[in-house]
Amino acid sequence: MGGVHIPYASREKVLQTIDRSFHDRSQIRVAFCNAHTMVSALRSQGYIDTLSHFLVLNDGVGLDLASSLFMGHGFEDNLNGTDLVPEILEKASAPVSIYMLGAKQHVVEEAGRQLAARFPRHRIVGMHHGYLKREDEAGVVAKINASGADLLLVAMGNPRQEQFIDRNAADLSPRVLIGVGALFDFISGTVPRAPQWMRMLRLEWLFRLMIEPRRLGWRYTGGLAIFLVEIMRLRVARMWAKPEDLEREEQNLPKRLRPEN
Repeated sequence: MGGVHIPYASREKVLQTIDRSFHDRSQIRVAFCNAHTMVSALRSQGYIDTLSHFLVLNDGVGLDLASSLFMGHGFEDNLNGTDLVPEILEKASAPVSIYMLGAKQHVVEEAGRQLAARFPRHRIVGMHHGYLKREDEAGVVAKINASGADLLLVAMGNPRQEQFIDRNAADLSPRVLIGVGALFDFISGTVPRAPQWMRMLRLEWLFRLMIEPRRLGWRYTGGLAIFLVEIMRLRVARMWAKPEDLEREEQNLPKRLRPEN
């Protein structure tokens, strides 16, 4: 959609792909795309270029709606980071060492304590707040590499977290690099999650709007309207696209995102 490639991948396939990277030492970058992320990307070719280096996973009902408009069906699973990252750790085939980067220092420290208690077979090998200047990044990258981490979780919000990962991926030794958004806030208890019944009904966005109306009000009202307009514009453009253009677009996908994979 508009240059952002999101595979129709099952939760099981995604978990297998990420777990394999811990063992074959092939680096993978993972991003989660919701309606807000998509609008940000459609307004910035630079962000689209950044996301082209990531395995981009669908997050939320907005992406399901967009998929239905484009392809006539939604995604098999809702692959939001708040649920998927703990599942990566729960189902990892071997112990994983984790570095946590992002949020305020007291938040990331509490999130680290909670994560360590919940997944004792894994190790938290380092933590750092996410309020970095560009000149700070080389020092933080050195700390991450010195920690021996297998997994780097970056919680800076998008697009900052994906941009940080993309700029530094070549110098980072962890094999799995994930932009996790508000995960540390949820794990630390700083921000409450929606009750399970709301999550089951795909209404977590409504709960977040209720508890953070000033910060999220525009994103879930005006931002959603912009998203829908942009998706309809892209859908109309796709209807008039030539078959050879659509085939060329598919051939330009990274290999891991092509339908046969």
